[in-house]
Amino acid sequence: MGESLSAGPAGLGTLAIPVVGVMTAWLQLGEEPTGVEAIGMALIIAGLAVLAAQGMAAGHGLESGGEEPAAPPVTD
Repeated sequence: MGESLSAGPAGLGTLAIPVVGVMTAWLQLGEEPTGVEAIGMALIIAGLAVLAAQGMAAGHGLESGGEEPAAPPVTD
């Protein structure tokens, strides 16, 4: 199997999807975001920055190796 990504960075990436979608539609399709969409994207980006800063301050960083312990196998 390949490398796994811990929940923290995966969650941050998932939260960024709406911003990427709106920006891609703007660049590729010429759809300009409305003021409400721009405010929403700014709030999402601010939230991502706060979460990333908290994670880095706690010493977690954004690397994907060895952050979560492996679960023991289930044997019944």
